[in-house]
Amino acid sequence: VQRTDPGAARAAMIEVRVEASFNHPAAAVWAGLIDHENFLSGAGTRCRLTQHGAPERGGLGAVREVHSGPLRLVEDITLAAAPTHMQYRIRELALARGPRIPFDHELGEIRVLDQPGGCQVIWVSRFSVPVPLLGGWLQRRFAASTRPAFAGFLRRLGRRLDEQLVGATSQA
Repeated sequence: VQRTDPGAARAAMIEVRVEASFNHPAAAVWAGLIDHENFLSGAGTRCRLTQHGAPERGGLGAVREVHSGPLRLVEDITLAAAPTHMQYRIRELALARGPRIPFDHELGEIRVLDQPGGCQVIWVSRFSVPVPLLGGWLQRRFAASTRPAFAGFLRRLGRRLDEQLVGATSQA
């Protein structure tokens, strides 16, 4: 997390929340979520792990680098409680070929809740952009692009899981 001036007033946090239902068990959805390179890829976004976690490769302690359009994010996986709860923190936000952007990331969280016939995923991210004059505008822009991106990642995960199920059924 970067702050340009420790004495500056802290910008108000904005929260992005996206929910999706899956017709798959929580364990299958969890496996897709912690496969960061596949989960956080597509539609102009790519991800790679720069440090593996434990006990799963994408679990606690993993560090992922996400490139999305002109932005590069470095994220730490700070909690991985399989198969229901993951937290992460964006420690760096920068232009892909440029300077860091002041960014306070309070919380990144994905919860997987069992429900009849499958599970529900709730993805929350809370952040601020502490930049004088432009911070509020940047926050709204980031939130406006983050919501559909989160929803798209979850839709693609659902399609991948559906394809795996169809493939397993046809092989049986």
